Amino acid sequence: MAIPVQPQPVQQPKSWELSLYELHRTPQEAITDGTEISISPRSLHSELMCPICLDMLKNTMTTKECLHRFCQECIITALRSGNKECPTCRKKLISKRSLRPDPNFDALIAKIYPDRDEYEAHQEKVLQRLNKHHNQQALTSSIEEGLKLQAINRAQRVRKRSSDDPSPVAGSGAPGTPGPTGQPAAGEGGSNVVRKRQKTSSDPESDASENTLDSTGEAATETSEPVNEIELVFKPHPKDHDPETVAQQTRYIKTTANASVDHLAKYLAMRLALESQQEDGGANPTEESSEATQFTIYIASMPGQYTPLPGSMILDFVNEKYWKVNKPLEMYYALNKPQSPFCKSLPVSQAPPPKSCQQPELRQTRVEGNQENPGMFWATLELLSNYLPEIGLTGVYAVAILTFIGFCSDRIRQRKNQQNAIDSDYQIGRRLGLFESMIDDLHSYGGGLQSVVLLLKSKVSLQQTMVRQTLERLPRKHTILRMRVREVAVHGRTKAVKCFIEMDEPYAIDFYIKSKQARNWESSFEKELSTPFQISDGPLWRARSFKEEYDAKERCFLNTLLFSVHQLIADDTALLNLCGDFLDFLNMESGKVDNDIKTTSVPLYPPISDLLKHHITLTQLDKVLLSLKPIFTRLLYKIVGKPRNQFTAVIPPTSLCDPTILRKTCILPRNLPKCSISELVEKCKENKCTVHGMLTAAASVAIATMLQNGDLRIPMSIPLSFSVNVRQECQPPISSKDLGCFTLDCGLKIPVPVLQDIHEHFWKFAQKCTQQVRQAVASGKHHACLKELHLLDIDFAKKMYKVSKNKKTAGRLNRLCHVSNLGKQTFGKEGETKAYECNGVYFAGAGHNFGPVFSNNLVTIDGQLFWSIIYYSNVVTQDVATEYAELVFKTLKDVV
Repeated sequence: MAIPVQPQPVQQPKSWELSLYELHRTPQEAITDGTEISISPRSLHSELMCPICLDMLKNTMTTKECLHRFCQECIITALRSGNKECPTCRKKLISKRSLRPDPNFDALIAKIYPDRDEYEAHQEKVLQRLNKHHNQQALTSSIEEGLKLQAINRAQRVRKRSSDDPSPVAGSGAPGTPGPTGQPAAGEGGSNVVRKRQKTSSDPESDASENTLDSTGEAATETSEPVNEIELVFKPHPKDHDPETVAQQTRYIKTTANASVDHLAKYLAMRLALESQQEDGGANPTEESSEATQFTIYIASMPGQYTPLPGSMILDFVNEKYWKVNKPLEMYYALNKPQSPFCKSLPVSQAPPPKSCQQPELRQTRVEGNQENPGMFWATLELLSNYLPEIGLTGVYAVAILTFIGFCSDRIRQRKNQQNAIDSDYQIGRRLGLFESMIDDLHSYGGGLQSVVLLLKSKVSLQQTMVRQTLERLPRKHTILRMRVREVAVHGRTKAVKCFIEMDEPYAIDFYIKSKQARNWESSFEKELSTPFQISDGPLWRARSFKEEYDAKERCFLNTLLFSVHQLIADDTALLNLCGDFLDFLNMESGKVDNDIKTTSVPLYPPISDLLKHHITLTQLDKVLLSLKPIFTRLLYKIVGKPRNQFTAVIPPTSLCDPTILRKTCILPRNLPKCSISELVEKCKENKCTVHGMLTAAASVAIATMLQNGDLRIPMSIPLSFSVNVRQECQPPISSKDLGCFTLDCGLKIPVPVLQDIHEHFWKFAQKCTQQVRQAVASGKHHACLKELHLLDIDFAKKMYKVSKNKKTAGRLNRLCHVSNLGKQTFGKEGETKAYECNGVYFAGAGHNFGPVFSNNLVTIDGQLFWSIIYYSNVVTQDVATEYAELVFKTLKDVV
């Protein structure tokens, strides 16, 4: 029996529902010819504007969900400040992963505005002009201060006139006497009379409102506003008066910008003559005012440094050259001092005066820099009086004596620094800063060395001639690779000065090929960290290559490059930059990368102390406290004894058991695959901690577990340190791709809790570690070494040498662990086809003579974490170091 088959219903095509607008709209005809539509770029400003900075988009970043565009710097700053939402539509943004770069939009902006730099320069000029002439806040505050002073003096005049017999006094002091503006004063019955009371010692504020150049009644009745007026704050020179007198005799003046310094001197002489006549009633003001040249006008070109101004200079030029800020111009006056004829006749617009004219200013600055000491002394006494019952009279005597010693030491250090600054003018080449000299001294005691291993893989064999040609290009880009360190004798100093001086053969390299296979690089790595440089001849870096190997499983060639540098020219970050430049040049030589890599020579930067001067400058009180800190520390150690090293007190160093053991810096290379790193990063995000905080927590837990025989039973504090890259803190900022030593160590004391629940308690501990690291960096704790180095006469290198001779600790510092996390690094452009690729990086610094017990150096390349666990043969054995490494990795494995 046949089964009837029912036909399937035919599906109707889906119909689109049109809106009312779409139903009635008329389509526009497409332009098929060469017609062009011209529009003003100004009409596109709203589309090309960043909603945050209200300026043209720069390095455009687009949100993945709402597709709003922002400047890269603006949106990343907003996310870091805790604003996890889109500033335009308030849609949630988790992190930078919610953003993507938009190079097409940047290309569109470049097409519309091909001269972007010229546009930005024009915008800056417009903003400067607006800020200069339309600063409402400065104008409002100036008007408010003027009105307050006028109200005060007006009330005092009314009280004075009600009590005394009114006697009008001409504003110029006497009839017929020329006033401050050079006009003859009017009679007593005229309309231009200004009533002025006698100056009394009980009312010093009256000078503030009366010291104006336009003191005649005619100037007050003018209706037209003067053009280009300048407000002045006229003060006595601090070297001739105490701060109280300076505050009382401060004068507020408003005059035209084309007035000269001579006008101010004449006004000052006449004003002081009038005041002395009104107080004493005996001198003739015309005779004293004729000696207007007895005053010299100064301006503070730098804090504590006062520059005399020539009489022909107008105030507008003074404001533009020396002041450059939006507030009243501050000037100082003092009795004229005799100068050489050359100094008096030299115009300001010419070259600066010779040293013979500058020496009086230098001595003047020294005197002024020490005027804060009496105030600090009384502040110290006031502080002691509050705690007198607790510390007793003997403690007061001790603190007073130590304070006096601190002041004397500070004066000696100031004179020494000034002498150094004067001597530096006669030196050849760039002189090493104090921090750089300390690193070079540490190098002479077995430290100050950095090494990095660069593992390469490639489909083609690597020729050693190509390696040499690539290495020869590195010193052409980085000037610091052409330097050596020489001691230069300076006239007037017994000790020579260390300087950076270019080598006789600036492009010479130290390179040779080792006979070992590429995989067997550990022993050569340890040997390189024990081999110092010949700093007087140079170069301060070297490279070693190993025999090439072929991996049949991966079907690629394996090569190993070993770079060693003096810490003076490269820190951890700079080592990675050196490897990146080598890879770029190597691929360029092979022809796989376009020859577009910049080889412009990078200049030699100033010392880190000069670049961080704004961070390490201390107040007088901080200087005193920092000077007293080592004294009190020694007294404390005398009383309670010096603390023992936590690790060597439990696990004795190997050098005590075997004194013949060779001191070496050893390495345990470890790595984590991409999948493990991704899981750890996601866990850090979930628990609101950083990867650095997680690694610090894991390293602290491992050491605490070892110190308690493998079982963490009681909480304990672990002192450790970490590296801080200060390139962006410098003024001006240093590029992250440049070489140099711009890394400082920051110490912490981490309280390690008992981890009863490894998952919950570990991540809470990681959060606390993250907070402590951020607080330490935000408070500038990593600047402590530079501050002590510049303030205290401490020879850190000699101190480390004494530490290295301590057999009980084997040269170990109180910090048991050091963490250097360089984060994510990329070599070359992502997605670019390269003949030679990075297969791994491991780096370390020499610490076998002095340093921590363990060091953890980490870097992430192509999503893979390369972990260098550093230990020292004279401190622990390889088995103990392996146990530490296994504890760290076991902790990370358990918390995932």
